[in-house]
Amino acid sequence: MKETGGGRAKRDGIVFRSTVVPHLCVDAIRNEEGEISTIVFPEVLVDLLEAYGTLHDKNYRVKMTKKVIVTIDILLIVLSFLTRHIPAILAAVYFSLLLSKDLFEFLELSYQMKSKNGAERSTAKYHAAEHMVLNAFRDLKRVPTLEEIKHYSRFSEYCGSMEFIDKFTIHGLTSLLIALSGLFPLSIHIFICIAYLLILLFCNTGKVTKFLQVAVTTPPTDLELEVAIEGLSSLEEFDNELEKALGDETDDIEIELVIHRQEDSQNGRT
Repeated sequence: MKETGGGRAKRDGIVFRSTVVPHLCVDAIRNEEGEISTIVFPEVLVDLLEAYGTLHDKNYRVKMTKKVIVTIDILLIVLSFLTRHIPAILAAVYFSLLLSKDLFEFLELSYQMKSKNGAERSTAKYHAAEHMVLNAFRDLKRVPTLEEIKHYSRFSEYCGSMEFIDKFTIHGLTSLLIALSGLFPLSIHIFICIAYLLILLFCNTGKVTKFLQVAVTTPPTDLELEVAIEGLSSLEEFDNELEKALGDETDDIEIELVIHRQEDSQNGRT
């Protein structure tokens, strides 16, 4: 296995995606007895099993979040109207329409991951372990040892959370820029706009904003790192077997084609 298809953290382990057959995954977990086990699943089945186990909690949290979001958005818009500052009103509406829902749900998830009694606290540790093992794999080109993995960052520019973090950065700065318009002379505001564009270009590399993943990761212990290593090792073995099987099948097909071509040419000569 030369690459990795990425992974996803769960409460009890990590799911690694196959690079040979992307819809297949290796699910690595640590059970209540402390034993690590791995099993191959179709990704859609992993999604269904995960959703089935936490469906009620997720629906409850989303309903609560929507009430909070609507309340905060209304208060924000009302307060901006009271200031009688048109840019502030536009910024509040812009924020409410494009950013508030994702931002507050991200903050809620962060709270669940970071608080002592949070439902997703173990997920944050597995999330960090997933990043560390994949960062090590990309650098070493092989599955790392436990001691090697500890030297790698728990932040990753390839993480799915970067989509939300980039969105917060872009729309958050845009909201601020709209709110500040009209408060300064034109020359200063032009300078602010230029600085805004430079910041966006700088943040677009992902090397700076990835550190905002501190909100959804927690330094892992050896327990989570061992699961990450075992899962990636099983994925490597599984992908290598798949590549060999597919390679052998391809060779058989090519041999059959050659035989058919030879038979066709002989039949043509006769």
